[in-house]
This record gives sequence, structure tokens and C-alpha cells, in this order.
Amino acid sequence: MKWLAVLFSLVAGFACFGIGNISQSSEIAGAMEGLFGMSGLTTGVLLAVVVGIVVLGGVQRIGQVTSYMVPFMAIFYIGAGAGGDPAADRPSAGGPGLHLHQRLQL
Repeated sequence: MKWLAVLFSLVAGFACFGIGNISQSSEIAGAMEGLFGMSGLTTGVLLAVVVGIVVLGGVQRIGQVTSYMVPFMAIFYIGAGAGGDPAADRPSAGGPGLHLHQRLQL
């Protein structure tokens, strides 16, 4: 049964590179192309460089980067959930239905 453990380890190792990462980088590349007209190859290279710098910096660098990112992510997440599409002056699809200023009575 040792061969089965080796096979499982190999398959799991290969899966780490494709299951979640490819779909996330594909979505990022699509968003960058739609918003800024940046090609998928350019986005992929930039993502690889940034992730490489962070990961090769070790645990301390990962901690530094996340300590800067998390507050902005939280603000964006709360802001996106609190209102709709202010440019269209209507709630976004699936949103709660009220803009933040309407919820706070501003």
C-alpha cells in the first residue's frame, strides 16, 4: 500500500498548482483585461512576480503584506455589502437594496 501513498502524494502535489490557483488567476486576468485592457499574459507575469516576492520573503514578509492588505479588504468587503451600484443609482444584483448613506440616514 506504500505505492498508493506515493501516488496520493504526487497527485495532491500536482493538484496544488491547478485546482484553486488557476481559476483565481484567470478571474484576476479577466477583470484586469475588462477594466484596464491589460493582456492576460501581462497580468499573469505581474502576479507571478508579486507572489514570488512575497512567498520567497518567508513568513515575516507574508505577515507584513497581509497586515497591510487585510484592513483594506475589510473596508472594501463591508462597503460592497452595504450598498448597491452608486453610479447606476440602484442596488446591485443580489445586494441588500440600500446604499450606505440611505442606511445611515445621511
